[in-house]
Amino acid sequence: MLLALARCRRGAISLGARPRSLFSSTLFDEDDLDEKFIHGGGNGGQKINKTASCVQLVHKPTGLLIKCQETRSLQQNRSIARKRLAAQLDLQLNGDSSRIARRQERLRRRKSKHRSRSRAKYGREDDEPGDGAAPDLDAREPDDDTGLRERIMPIAGRVVFVGAGQMATAMIGGFVGAGLLAPGQITAVDPRFRAGAAASDDVCPGVATSSSLGDSVPGAAIVFLCVKPDVVAGVLGDIAALPTPCDALVISIAAGVTLDAMQAIAPACRLVRVMPNTPCLVRSAASAFACGRLATRHDADLARTLMASVGTVVEVPESKLDAVTGLSGSGPAFVFMMIEALADGGVASGLTRQDAQALAAQTVLGAARMVLETSRHPGELKDAVASPAGTTIAGIVALESGGFRSSVIGAVVAASTRAKQLASQK
Repeated sequence: MLLALARCRRGAISLGARPRSLFSSTLFDEDDLDEKFIHGGGNGGQKINKTASCVQLVHKPTGLLIKCQETRSLQQNRSIARKRLAAQLDLQLNGDSSRIARRQERLRRRKSKHRSRSRAKYGREDDEPGDGAAPDLDAREPDDDTGLRERIMPIAGRVVFVGAGQMATAMIGGFVGAGLLAPGQITAVDPRFRAGAAASDDVCPGVATSSSLGDSVPGAAIVFLCVKPDVVAGVLGDIAALPTPCDALVISIAAGVTLDAMQAIAPACRLVRVMPNTPCLVRSAASAFACGRLATRHDADLARTLMASVGTVVEVPESKLDAVTGLSGSGPAFVFMMIEALADGGVASGLTRQDAQALAAQTVLGAARMVLETSRHPGELKDAVASPAGTTIAGIVALESGGFRSSVIGAVVAASTRAKQLASQK
């Protein structure tokens, strides 16, 4: 009887009740929500794309936009979207006493404990400045953007993307999906769009498209330069020559074009240079940025918040962007080779190609998440797997006999050196 009653209750909830978050009764009312159900993104073969299971919520009083397609269940996605909205409203209202802020503080303390253990075994992680010394940007720990992902707030003003290739499309999708921008705020400028064309679905539904800088850039808050390096000078020159002065923050993702070179072409522009990488396409980028001399602290925070929505981001001096190019810019290719080699080893040991590749890719992903989420030294994590006289240490010996670590280090240094050479030729 109790089992039948429980089934009846489950049925009543699934049929009649609307999904509500833990905070919804106090932080927002259902009447304040504009809710839409749309087809999810991702690979076309997935079942998630065949039903309108993706939920888009807009909180009308604040303009907060939340999208959720975490599961194939519409009801579950509705519930998750409301929880995320409630969390953002909670942060907006309560600041440091909100659940997100308290969670981030607990996470920070946990990471600090793991760092202390790592230092005890492997030594200090960085050289910290001595007493009275000015903190060095190069010496500080990478910016932790985890909190930024939780504290995402909408950005006001129009945003123009000059160039609408894969990287621009990935960033637009990330910014919209994270709730930073609404599609109606964005204009994509590309020669392949005829002037005044309707939004192009291959960029992002709802995004305006144009082929004219003069019609799009004036009045914009942010302009992204997502064009080839040899086109940057011409585009900046056209922007600087517009009758209406450009008051936008200009963010360039072009490799090898320095801030000084861009500032010489557009002396009045506030410039930020960003170096993303191709995993931006799946919102898992590792990006770095540097600010021009006219950029403000607010501009830096804006660039950090935007890029944090598509992955991890750190701020570095511009002189270090060549090193970033060698590490995270070229790094995905090195990791792809590692995944391919792991899969080949699995095939050589008897696995099918499909199974070997799936296991190899997930192994790399899982190992990377352990480093990021535990904050433990990679050497410490390696030691935890390598049992005395076991299989893992035998494999490590084989890698070391082939110069594995020195080869990877050499690849990063070679790519960084080449980036410097290319920049000096421009």
